[in-house]
Amino acid sequence: MVRSLSLTQQNTILSLLDFGHFGEAIAKKTSVSPSTIFNLHSKECSGLLKAVGGHPSKLSPANI
Repeated sequence: MVRSLSLTQQNTILSLLDFGHFGEAIAKKTSVSPSTIFNLHSKECSGLLKAVGGHPSKLSPANI
């Protein structure tokens, strides 16, 4: 069963996202699942930068 977040919890999560914290760290601090944080992030903060995963390309644009 999915529980809804209170307005205070939403504001706390959004402010932590604004300060650059990531989903896992926020989940530990707020006891909210990372998927709930991700859903709130994608719904409310689509303009914020997201973490870039992976590694840089081995080929430079000139070599491609």
